[in-house]
Amino acid sequence: MEPIYNAHGAVIGWLDDDAIRGLDGAVVAWTKNGTLFDLSGSELGKFTNGFLRFEGAPFAFVRGAHSGPVLPFPSITPVRPVRHVRPVRPIFSIPSVPHVPSYSWSHRAAGDVVPGLR
Repeated sequence: MEPIYNAHGAVIGWLDDDAIRGLDGAVVAWTKNGTLFDLSGSELGKFTNGFLRFEGAPFAFVRGAHSGPVLPFPSITPVRPVRHVRPVRPIFSIPSVPHVPSYSWSHRAAGDVVPGLR
């Protein structure tokens, strides 16, 4: 599991292979082929170059992210949570055409895009 940071460098969740987990270890979203999906399979945004994006604007990132806004200094990584049992993966919707990537942070908070991220 690797930490997911918000625009201020705070850890807000965890990337666990293709699952996005909240701070408590529960799966809150999925990634597949560069697209971010909710637990029911509906598209939430994109996951490209280490950035989680909504309408092209990044709202979170993982270490190694590139081709986006200036990254903040990451906070100290908390202890990894105990993984909750993975739910069954849904049938994913057909991904939309990506928006033009933005080099500015999104005005939307991560929790507004992906419920369960703080």
